[in-house]
Amino acid sequence: MVTQVVRLYIRALMTVEIALFLVSVVIHLLVLMGDRKLYEDYQGALGTAVIIIGGPAFAFKRKGVGLIAQIKSCPKWMWQSAIVIAAYGIATTSLFIFSTNVVFTSSFVGSAFPLGFEVIPICILYSSIGPHHLDESQFLRNCMASVIFVILGIIWALAAHHGILVR
Repeated sequence: MVTQVVRLYIRALMTVEIALFLVSVVIHLLVLMGDRKLYEDYQGALGTAVIIIGGPAFAFKRKGVGLIAQIKSCPKWMWQSAIVIAAYGIATTSLFIFSTNVVFTSSFVGSAFPLGFEVIPICILYSSIGPHHLDESQFLRNCMASVIFVILGIIWALAAHHGILVR
């Protein structure tokens, strides 16, 4: 029963992460087409969502297994796409060094960089759904750590939104 609830939580977290990734892809494509308005309007909320939703997924990373090895436990098309998208997101930071158009570069890099931090958690969550992942007690502990991370992230976001964290 508890394992089923944890698996439901993982599926819900993965669904939100996939939706967040799709929104990020749309925003990045709009930036590539020259429309930075949506990015400028939602960059703060998007960055916060990446932390609040993507961070808790790392609680389900298997101990003693490398991140790449866990990602490779997903279907081949999924892990290969995740590696390419993550590399693309990270590689865009090099544009800061070589670009002369700071306005375009900041929105391009700012919209591309989070993509890598959204696909990797999707793979971690996908690999956690299978029955082979962990024993039930470790599975429950990881879920509790993930839920605590979500709660702390929401508290942090609300405090920042209401100006409590402003100096």
